[in-house]
Amino acid sequence: MGRRSAVRAWRPAPRTAALEWASWMTAVLQQYLKGYPDRQTMGQLTFDILEWNTECDLIEVTGKWSLKREKEPVEGYFTLWFKRIQGSWKIVKDHTS
Repeated sequence: MGRRSAVRAWRPAPRTAALEWASWMTAVLQQYLKGYPDRQTMGQLTFDILEWNTECDLIEVTGKWSLKREKEPVEGYFTLWFKRIQGSWKIVKDHTS
């Protein structure tokens, strides 16, 4: 996924006005491109799944993320909760540290 695609993938809550959404998305994209002007600066993001638990219509995934780049490589952990809603899996909780 390209840099611009990552920002475009986000969608506003239904109550958010289209004008507010366009303004917010433009501001986020400009800030993102300023901080990550090229692939070298952006680095390579990888994920490792550490634990996977399922219970009926709920899946909890815990893992480790790592961003390898020349300047300041960083890493951390994440937890995602997926819930089946009307036949589709949706992320209902996302925590990253």
